[in-house]
Amino acid sequence: MKSANGTLLVQAAWNAVRHSEWAKNVYERNSGKQKTRKKKAAIALARTIAVVAWALLCDETNWDPKVMDRVKILGKKRPGPWRRMTPQVP
Repeated sequence: MKSANGTLLVQAAWNAVRHSEWAKNVYERNSGKQKTRKKKAAIALARTIAVVAWALLCDETNWDPKVMDRVKILGKKRPGPWRRMTPQVP
């Protein structure tokens, strides 16, 4: 039996691709605009949404889409998902 939480996150990712510019950019970066990588890119976006949600909960902050345009998700160099979100310097 599939996990309901994982399915829900993937559905949220597909919806975010349609309605959020930030999510669309993350999705296109992961898919490389290849038809065979659409599902993998959606799952990667679902994980990214989960990491961002966890960071918001830990920092006790609210979602602000304007801030997400300036946020860069870093690699595994820093411990903890909440420390991966750092604003980009324009």
